[in-house]
Amino acid sequence: MANSILSSRPVLSALTGLFAGYIWLVYRTTRWRVEGEEHLRAVSNSPAGIVGCIWHNRLMLTAAIWPNDAAPARAMVSKSADGDLIAGAAARFGAGAVRGSSFDMKKRRDKGALAAFREMLRHVRQGGCAAVTPDGPRGPRMSFQEGAVRLAQVSGAPMIMLAWSTSAQIRFNSWDRFILPLPFGRGRIIWSEPLHAPDRADEAATEAFRQRAEALLIDITAAADAAVGCEPIEPAGLKPEAGP
Repeated sequence: MANSILSSRPVLSALTGLFAGYIWLVYRTTRWRVEGEEHLRAVSNSPAGIVGCIWHNRLMLTAAIWPNDAAPARAMVSKSADGDLIAGAAARFGAGAVRGSSFDMKKRRDKGALAAFREMLRHVRQGGCAAVTPDGPRGPRMSFQEGAVRLAQVSGAPMIMLAWSTSAQIRFNSWDRFILPLPFGRGRIIWSEPLHAPDRADEAATEAFRQRAEALLIDITAAADAAVGCEPIEPAGLKPEAGP
């Protein structure tokens, strides 16, 4: 039923406007502190482009957070009714969308993302930012998949991580523990230092880089949560240690 409702252009347009309006309200009423913006500024106008990574559960405010004067951003969004809503809302903030689903580099199962990967690659090579959720669209939560690494390797672009959190939020019981931020909270935005991927031929170095990127994004996301007094979200499969 939801897909049927979203297939109506007038309804989709209205919902997109409401969704974008809510994002704007939250962003504008949150008292933000930003860390590491100098890292973004150091690479944002580079002709090499950028591969920007954020966990799937922090997707909602990304388009609003991305600076207007930084490299033009495009995000990979699934070919679904929900994707139509996300892509439409992102466009209200000047962010483009490349429509595609996940591509399993190891199993070679293409769900429309091979063409999307190529389109993202062209965008990065033209100096743009490819916004990627490396654990999306289905997880495991906070597990850095290979696609973002390959994009950085093939394009030669630096990779930068983004994390945000707010003191006023609702966490859903979804696979990614998706965060719905609420207005009038305290917020923290953290940009990581840029990372440069190794040569594709060195598989050991590639895996070490993937692990380093995953650990860095986990760390800055936990730091953003802690900064606003929220319990960090753990990666899937990671159980907290038992008490004494």
